[in-house]
Amino acid sequence: MRTVTALLFLTSIAALAQPEPPAAFEVASVKASELGREEIQTGPSSLTMRNIRMNACIGWAFDIQGYQIAGPDWLNDVAFDIFAKSAAPATEADMRKMLQILLADRFKLTFHRETREIPALILVVS
Repeated sequence: MRTVTALLFLTSIAALAQPEPPAAFEVASVKASELGREEIQTGPSSLTMRNIRMNACIGWAFDIQGYQIAGPDWLNDVAFDIFAKSAAPATEADMRKMLQILLADRFKLTFHRETREIPALILVVS
């Protein structure tokens, strides 16, 4: 009996120790659109992006600025409408992670981070 109890205890601990799978949108629609006024709206369990350039979509998903993104020229030339719903209410940070998963799935997006030097102008009062 002790063996069975110990075995059940160990399997329950192992089940709790399993990492939670990354959250993904329950339903998502990605369609090509025309370049126009970009719009991003988040709700408790939904994300709506209209006329969003891929460069801006990647920037929102990874919470980075456009100048930090390097890639092919079409990132600024193509726009999409993205409508996605999550199974449960999610924070904006969770929505960003779910969008990263969606971009990897639908566009086979891969990325890496690197440090670059870029020219800058600094204005100072003399």
